[in-house]
Amino acid sequence: MRGLRAMPERTLQHYRTILAMPEILGKELKEDAQYLDTCRKKRNIAEYDQIGVISETEAEELLEFAKVLRPQVLDWLKAKHSDLM
Repeated sequence: MRGLRAMPERTLQHYRTILAMPEILGKELKEDAQYLDTCRKKRNIAEYDQIGVISETEAEELLEFAKVLRPQVLDWLKAKHSDLM
């Protein structure tokens, strides 16, 4: 039909990645994974249901969190899978 698009399949890639994070990178990242999952849920609400549910402060907090997490992930990759770097 004209004007209709097929809905993309929801395979939960973000959810699965976040869920696996403490199993792969270490149990000490369990709270970090929970925080990221909370952010993921809010993003879904903001994208599909309601605007204004994410404050500028929350966005800035997540950005700062990512700046800390990124080097941890890169260090892990370098140590465990340097061929992926």
